[in-house]
Amino acid sequence: MIPENATNITKEMIKQLEIQQRELQKELEIYDSWVYQILIYFVKLADDIKWKLHRFKNSTDGKIMSSVIFKRNAS
Repeated sequence: MIPENATNITKEMIKQLEIQQRELQKELEIYDSWVYQILIYFVKLADDIKWKLHRFKNSTDGKIMSSVIFKRNAS
């Protein structure tokens, strides 16, 4: 016995759903690659910032040390 509110699913409907599924899969693959490229960009950017901060810290530490040594020698 088939309920009154049931819909008959035809072969054409199944074919149309498969087409829509393939289109959606293509869009998701494009979106996935786009997000992945942005992720790679941000990781590289974070590494660059980390490297520059490390370099800046080392250069300021050297300046502070040399000024402390200079003040000691001047006294």
